[in-house]
Amino acid sequence: MKKWFPLVLVLAFIGCDSDDLGGGAAQLDLVTGIWNPTIVPEEGFVLGNPNVRNLGVFTIKPNPADNEIQLSSDQNISKVYLVLGKPLRKYKEVDFATLLNADLYTEAEIRDKAVSESPSIEVQPITISFEDLAPGYYRVFVQIEGQFYWDNAYVSKEAGFDIQTLVDFWSE
Repeated sequence: MKKWFPLVLVLAFIGCDSDDLGGGAAQLDLVTGIWNPTIVPEEGFVLGNPNVRNLGVFTIKPNPADNEIQLSSDQNISKVYLVLGKPLRKYKEVDFATLLNADLYTEAEIRDKAVSESPSIEVQPITISFEDLAPGYYRVFVQIEGQFYWDNAYVSKEAGFDIQTLVDFWSE
């Protein structure tokens, strides 16, 4: 029996999905889609199943973007953190509205994964340049009145980026 235990342990580890080892659908850097209510005002523009906790308190424009985004809110945004995202189409059926809450991530966890941060904001709307950052998906975390909200953004760094590339990716 003792000889079988290591084999069973190895097989169990191999059988686990790498996403499940890192927190599953609640991974801090996971991007499961993007949403932008400004492209199609009536119903918004949704690709995938966005794992966002925005609650309409802030907007990201444009999204997708070529080299910079602008964040705005009717409330005071006190901090902004950008986390390089890992896009994954796996969680299409997850109800993120019930899974995601204000206490899901600590500020220390967000800061540890952040590739950029703006710890004190003086002027709004906030313009964030991606000049020194890689193209790709980002989780944009903002702190408003002590609580964190987040949304997903895509930055192409190409002028005239064809949004069909994103549509195709999230439609597969």
